[in-house]
Amino acid sequence: MAHRVILVDNEPWVLTYLVRQFPWEDYHFTVTAQCSSSPEAYRLIREQRPDAVFTDIRMPELSGIQLMEKVRQLEGKSPLFVIISGFADFTYAQQALRLGAFDYCLKPIDPETAGDLLKRLDEALGPEEAEAQPETAGSFHGNASIQAILQYIQGHYCEKLRLKDLAAKFYLNPGYCSTLFVKATGRTFPEYLTALRVERACGLLRNSSLSISEIASAVGIDDYFYFGKVFKKATGISPGEYRKKGDAK
Repeated sequence: MAHRVILVDNEPWVLTYLVRQFPWEDYHFTVTAQCSSSPEAYRLIREQRPDAVFTDIRMPELSGIQLMEKVRQLEGKSPLFVIISGFADFTYAQQALRLGAFDYCLKPIDPETAGDLLKRLDEALGPEEAEAQPETAGSFHGNASIQAILQYIQGHYCEKLRLKDLAAKFYLNPGYCSTLFVKATGRTFPEYLTALRVERACGLLRNSSLSISEIASAVGIDDYFYFGKVFKKATGISPGEYRKKGDAK
């Protein structure tokens, strides 16, 4: 029997995208309703009692968080909620987690990610639901925290960063955080941070008159010689050669 799903978003193109790009039938789902307003969604959820609800987080009248909170107050079994947002805001993720959301996804969701999400959702709605829920909640918290960590790194890469400090800041076990980081980025934390710093250094070498030593410091590497070594390993040439190459174009 197919799982029934209601989609909620005040932007019609998002609803169209979700219907067309998600492999619903492959994972035993059928979309029974599409809503462009949260009050309408609440009425349909109360009438249809769907198994899952995909909802935008920012909408007029009722936000996705408020809709979920209101539905949780209804008698009987509540649907699993997937919150969709265009904002990588950890505060939203925390609110959704506190209310028991299944997952928190950033727009646009690519088809491959959609398939993985639907697979997990199908498993959670199956006969092992009671056992799957605690693991799902933990997985959601970890994924939301990693997204927040990545956003934090983008704004603080020039500072001294250690993964264990970031894990503590975002309430994750250091070992678990390391595993999630590799899963999310395909790189270890040092590899990711170094690649980001080299990328930013390349931009400064091309577009600024800062000295190489100043650029190294600006991207968070105070040791000039270590910076040169790291840069050459990543690009195949020294920072000076990279700058000359850019000037010659």
